[in-house]
Amino acid sequence: AIRLKQLATAKGQELSVCLIEKAAEIGAHILSGAVMDPKALTELIPDWKEQGAPLNTEVTEDRVLFLSETG
Repeated sequence: AIRLKQLATAKGQELSVCLIEKAAEIGAHILSGAVMDPKALTELIPDWKEQGAPLNTEVTEDRVLFLSETG
C-alpha cells in the first residue's frame, strides 16, 4: 500500500489507500511486541525513525535456545 501510494504521487495521481486492522488500533493485536528487520521499511520510508515510529528497543543480536529435560 505504501509503495502504491508513492508511485501514484510520483506520477501526480490522486489515490486513496485503506488499511484494514483487525484490532481496535494499529498494532494492538501484537501484545508481546514484534521483532522485525527494518530493511524493507527503510527502503519505503527512509526517515521512518525521524517521523516518530514507536521503536522501543533496538535488537542487536539474536539467539535460539532449546529447552530440554536436563536444562
